[in-house]
Formats: sequence, C-alpha cells, structure tokens
Amino acid sequence: MTKRFCLSILSALLLTTWTAKASAQTVTAGVTAGINFAGASGDFGPNATKGRRTAGVLGVSAAFWVNDLVDVQPEILYSMEGASAKVSAAGVTSTLTSRIDMIRIPVLARIGPRLGLHPSCCYVVAGPAIGIVTRAKQTIPAVGDLDIKDQLKGGDFAIVLGAGFSVDRFTVEGRYTAGLTNLNKDAADVNKTRVFAVLAGAKF
Repeated sequence: MTKRFCLSILSALLLTTWTAKASAQTVTAGVTAGINFAGASGDFGPNATKGRRTAGVLGVSAAFWVNDLVDVQPEILYSMEGASAKVSAAGVTSTLTSRIDMIRIPVLARIGPRLGLHPSCCYVVAGPAIGIVTRAKQTIPAVGDLDIKDQLKGGDFAIVLGAGFSVDRFTVEGRYTAGLTNLNKDAADVNKTRVFAVLAGAKF
C-alpha cells in the first residue's frame, strides 16, 4: 500500500514538473549538499531521552521558472535520517542510534528573484516530498548493528519548508522536513520524520 501511494504521489509530482517545464522560459540545474539534524516525533519510552542523528544529505535539482519570481524545483536527494536516544536502565545509560537512509524526492515552489536578475537575494521554498527507505539499522551498545528495515514501511510523505540566500549562482539554505506518515509498521509505535537541514548548493 505504501509503495503504491508513493508511486501515485510521484506521478502527480512529475506531472506538475512537466506542466511547469512546458510554460517555463528558463531551466536551470543544480547540485546540493549539506548536513541533516534528524530526529523523530513520538514517545521513545519512559526511560529514554530523544536526540538527533547528525549526518549528510546530497543530491541534484532542477528549476523550471514560471516567471521572474517563481519556479518549480524538483529534487532527488540521498538523505541520511533517523534519530538517537539515551536510554537508562539499571543505573546504566546507553545511546541508541537509528540510521534510516532515504531517497527523498521533494517538488518545491521557490519564491524569489530569478537567478541572474540580482547579484544576491533571499528566497523561500515549500512543497511536498516523498521518501523511499533504502537502509535502516539501529546501533545498540554491546550488541552492534541490527537491521530494522523490515519493521518500517517502505516510505513516507512529508512537507518541506525552508528559506535561503543566494549570491550569484551559489545558495545557502535552511530547511525543515516534517513527515506526515508513521514510518513504523506497528501502528501503536508512532514515529514521524523530523529533519532540519543546512544546505549549500550551486546552480548551472
């Protein structure tokens, strides 16, 4: 069900991109990379303190300019997400880390001056994103890495909000991704993606 849902969303996003491309006067491509500070919603347990996983994100993007202030920006990102938790038991505190890597595909509306019109400018981005889980492991001290991919759904649906600053064709951006889908197959254990990212990119 999750895979069919993700494919339906992706088809709709691709149709939106194609429509924007047909009406756009300029198309630009780009690369982006940065750092994720990833966490999750939900309760990790009475003896657990939630933390974040710090990891990388990188990918490519395109911008289909609708006019001088708006473009549609689809992206394909390899996003290293997950969370960490400090768990106390019998007087001993251990740190558990969940490493969930995803192919994340946002399609964003970017509002800000077209590249090349101004030497520097601010902009905002917002839009939906789907995520496809590629790897999921949990590290437990004294045990090692456990594969937890079979405990998760195949992907999620999220909303992305962000703002950035561009100088010439280089950008710096802060972005927040909020998952709307419980990644766990167990409905009683609700954890949704919460990721703040700092990104740097270049447009061509």
